[in-house]
Amino acid sequence: MTVQQELGMQCPIEPLRSEAIANIWVTMDQQLMLHARLFRRYNLTRIQYHVLSMLQDKKGAPLTVREIANWLSSEVPGITGLLDRLEKEGLITRERCAENDRRVTYVTLTDKGQALYSTVSKPIKKLRDELLGHMTDAEIKKLIRLLEKVRGPFQSILAMYQDD
Repeated sequence: MTVQQELGMQCPIEPLRSEAIANIWVTMDQQLMLHARLFRRYNLTRIQYHVLSMLQDKKGAPLTVREIANWLSSEVPGITGLLDRLEKEGLITRERCAENDRRVTYVTLTDKGQALYSTVSKPIKKLRDELLGHMTDAEIKKLIRLLEKVRGPFQSILAMYQDD
């Protein structure tokens, strides 16, 4: 189905670049909606799951708040509130560096956080397979390369549209 049909539009989207952007937006909105519905079942947000995933990937090694914030910089304006909620739920712990720099805080995944991550990862994998399972590996690689190419000029364009 074309994006015009999905949006109930009678006329084609022109110019072609506008149709491409509309396709990216509709695809992004739909996949975000599906993921949000899945995460709600576990009382999580996409960003919270992403933090749990980052910590899980470290296999027990802590990350600093700065490292987490850097990875999430385009997504989370206030990392402290996000970490507060995860800590309140018992999913992470935070510990100040007592030795070198007390401003540095380390974040570690708790056993409860690890268990939740493991539980949520199964339906996430299933959803991923449902979303992309109809595509060949070659098509997925091509999609990845095209999306990387789309994002290529983002940083320089972002600088032009930065709030003053």
